[in-house]
Amino acid sequence: MTRREWQLAIPILIGLALCVAAFVHGQNMANPDGGMVALRVFKAPQGERVAVVANKALHVLDAQGRRIARQDLKALGLGESPGDMDWTVDARQRVEAWFFDGAAVPRVLRCAWSDAQLQLVDCRTAMEGPQLKNNALSLTVHLAVDRLSERVFIADAKGTRVQSFDLDGKALGSSDPQLVPLLFPNRLRYLGNDTLVVADNDHRRLIWLRVAAGQPTELLRSLGSAVHGQARQGRGKVTDVALGPDGTLWMLAVMQGQKDGDVLVFDAQRRPVARAALADDSDPLLIDALGSAALVGDYSFIRLNRVDAQGRDLGEFGDAAFRGELQAVRQRVLSGALWKTGAMAMGGLLIAAGLVLGLLFGQKPQRPGAV
Repeated sequence: MTRREWQLAIPILIGLALCVAAFVHGQNMANPDGGMVALRVFKAPQGERVAVVANKALHVLDAQGRRIARQDLKALGLGESPGDMDWTVDARQRVEAWFFDGAAVPRVLRCAWSDAQLQLVDCRTAMEGPQLKNNALSLTVHLAVDRLSERVFIADAKGTRVQSFDLDGKALGSSDPQLVPLLFPNRLRYLGNDTLVVADNDHRRLIWLRVAAGQPTELLRSLGSAVHGQARQGRGKVTDVALGPDGTLWMLAVMQGQKDGDVLVFDAQRRPVARAALADDSDPLLIDALGSAALVGDYSFIRLNRVDAQGRDLGEFGDAAFRGELQAVRQRVLSGALWKTGAMAMGGLLIAAGLVLGLLFGQKPQRPGAV
């Protein structure tokens, strides 16, 4: 290259490097994995509690939405957001939280809840190792805990099976793909009485399993998203479920890629009632029952909404402090998207400018035989 060409190229190269840096900055800001990634409602001795992992922290709220605790995930020994969590109460009314940490070596983290300190304490690894995954390449792993019988059920999306372990990580058994065919099993719900509900994602259904200790896993019944009839086109993959005390069932059915789902409401006899009246651009990914309503966690908009048994949207859940923190995360994600868009636009302009300048001022090849 000639000196003139270098004088033209260097500013453009610097500009492109800045565009790449701006894009990476926007990507980090816009990553919704720092938003809302896990939700679970549990019955503590003081009443129902809502546990939410959002903004790289654990939030615990009461049934009215008042936040009673907030802990950074790093303080719990989690380097990143957990893939899933469950909460249990034992016969002595002791509350515990269980987190699946999908790090390089998968593990289940077990923490005790302290009423005096209003936080989780004594976090320790309950089990770890590659045996926790049926498929080592799976990134999506979910769990449910049977505290009474001291069992942990684990399913990973690519594993096609549900495994069970004791509380120390000793393998107890696994579902038989011939008897219980699963395709991309998603979230699990242990209902007690040896009954486990599995969101059988790519079979587009919920299944109820009998998981009696020492016996083969038995398929009891199923409920497909197609029987509802009100899901929008392409939204049929079943990823989660919430079960109300009166038998109401809220099914979360999503598109390919776990995006842009519908919440389908069934009554206690599993008759279709309604599709939840959420915004058309909503992106529900998490759901659980709170009282007679369901809590729906929106992945893209990073908010919690309540939906009743008729599918009506009852508005956002949480007190001002909790909603304000989620609003700040939403704003950060939106700002990150603007950074990415601006970086791509500016990068395109710089490349176009470089091509034009190269044509105008670049060294042109001589014709053969020219002196």
